[in-house]
Amino acid sequence: MGCCAAKEAKFDNVQQPEPTKATASAAPTTSSSVKPDVGADSPPLATSSCIKPPSETALSVKNVNISADKPARAKFGTLGIVRLDYNYPPAPGDIDHPASFAYDVFYKVVPGLTFEMCQSGKLTPEVEERFLNTIKYFEAKGVSGITGDCGFMMYFQALARQATVDKPVFMSALAQLPAVTAAFGNEELIAIFTANGSTLKPMEPMICDECGVNVEEQRYVIVGCEDVPHFEAVARGEKVDVDKVTPGMIAKARDVLATYPNIRAILLECTELPPYADALRKETGLPVYDAITACDFFMMGVQDNERFGLQDWQVVWDGQQEEYTFAQNLTEEEKAALVNVPKEERAGWLSSIGKTYASMSHVASTAKTMTEYVTSQALNATKAKEAPVRAKDGTLGIVRLDYNYPPAPGDIDHPASFAYDVFYKVVPGLTFEMCQSGKLTPEVEERFLNTIKYFEAKGVSGITGDCGFMMYFQALARQATNKPVFMSALAQLPAVTAAFGNEELIAIFTANGSTLKPMEPMICDECGVNVEEQRYVIVGCEDVPHFEAVARGEKVDVDKVTPGMIAKARDVLATYPNIRAILLECTELPPYADALRKETGLPVYDAITACDFFMMGVQDNERFGLQDWQVVWDGQQEEYTFAQNLTEEEKKHLVNKVS
Repeated sequence: MGCCAAKEAKFDNVQQPEPTKATASAAPTTSSSVKPDVGADSPPLATSSCIKPPSETALSVKNVNISADKPARAKFGTLGIVRLDYNYPPAPGDIDHPASFAYDVFYKVVPGLTFEMCQSGKLTPEVEERFLNTIKYFEAKGVSGITGDCGFMMYFQALARQATVDKPVFMSALAQLPAVTAAFGNEELIAIFTANGSTLKPMEPMICDECGVNVEEQRYVIVGCEDVPHFEAVARGEKVDVDKVTPGMIAKARDVLATYPNIRAILLECTELPPYADALRKETGLPVYDAITACDFFMMGVQDNERFGLQDWQVVWDGQQEEYTFAQNLTEEEKAALVNVPKEERAGWLSSIGKTYASMSHVASTAKTMTEYVTSQALNATKAKEAPVRAKDGTLGIVRLDYNYPPAPGDIDHPASFAYDVFYKVVPGLTFEMCQSGKLTPEVEERFLNTIKYFEAKGVSGITGDCGFMMYFQALARQATNKPVFMSALAQLPAVTAAFGNEELIAIFTANGSTLKPMEPMICDECGVNVEEQRYVIVGCEDVPHFEAVARGEKVDVDKVTPGMIAKARDVLATYPNIRAILLECTELPPYADALRKETGLPVYDAITACDFFMMGVQDNERFGLQDWQVVWDGQQEEYTFAQNLTEEEKKHLVNKVS
């Protein structure tokens, strides 16, 4: 991805305790009906500092209580947003508009932090102190993550991390760029829309350092929006008429695609651009990511997944945002240092921003729900128009191994794990052993490509697989599709990495720690991260009691496995207290994500959050932007049984025969 070698050098001086390497591997098996990555027969890894022998694990599990009566619920995830000393009326979808989010957001202005100072990348001592105080304010509020309302704040990410104990800090929408990049081949282009194309240039070295991508590479097309009619209102501090700006944004996108037809995705870097994301999705048919999808991705790591896993452990969001006015949450002394004096002191703040916040009265002063607000926006957008021809809703294609087992809810092979349509197809002959080897026979390669073509014909929006080792075949899959291909939960790892400092660790839970080792060069090549760096702690789950049922092709009892997963996490955190996030690499691990969120208090990402992130790029954002342009998912999954969607000829080549 352009910066992997640079990043490797970057972390050479990180001093962390060296874990004892796990050397045991899964016992080999000759049965193709067994998925042996769990290592059911592996000897205990007694020498590992982060993996206990079975006897010790059993003792730890006894002390794990996940069934206490009426447990105190964890608070719902919240986001802190650092604001420039700049006052303007944000449109719905703008990061400074609370209604852009489906969770609580808190704002605080840094007095004296003007756009010009932010763009320069240099703070005066006084503004630096206020900036740190703002981060401490969010820390005291207990937010789950911290971002900013200007992408140039990426210059101050390292500074922000000095004042927050363990929160992810992602000051730019570009934090998600490495994950988007990981879903496409080197020859597939990504357009980066920004307010002004020339101003991004000086940031390029820092973007490479912070995000692990080199935006100077030819695969990135920088698109300045400074000449889009009516968008200049933002620079003048005026209300932007989204309806007037939208045609120019669409025209800009069409011109870029005509020049660069190999563009496969669009990323909107500027925090004022999300209001146009839905229109761009509709008009281009491409996935579009923006500052809001970035925030939503990081927040997924701390929020309850209501579709599976531990239930009733987290407070449910009430749908109401805290009312905010510019310079709110500042002391009188801080207000005195403002460059932009609060307008209520001049002419009445609320009247100065007119309809923007008046339209939010549902959310704030009259305390109506966010759903009502969104509905009213949709009605306004479609008033006096005939019903449009809607685009189909986003769907996901999942390549399945030739391996049949009863998946638990949360497993990638369980349709109920998703809030959108998913389609499955088995590749006959693609056993776990062949997948792990990274080499396909000519016959299986042909069937693999036919499976990708099947999904292409179904019109899916993205393609993944039910085994992380399918990352070996991502380049092959891209020969048959222009859709994003992300065969492993590790595709999101570079984005998670971008939210933390060099000395902050990320734990990668995998079914078997030793089996990830041969993949390391390819992970660096495909994802732009080197998992051999000391900041990554590889955690094998092969010794977790009852998890070996997967290897035997049996139904996993999630309730029995959960205490062992919690014990595993506690042991790892005791050894590596500087771990700041957990990524579950194995596709059978998402059922335990909520329990780990609750017990560790850390953000947890898995195969489902990876799929949900990539799907966000193609789905309507109901909170703002163009409305009524896409079919709404009916909530019903297509019923699927193993080997469904195969021809009779294909079924003949199954290793695991259908009875």
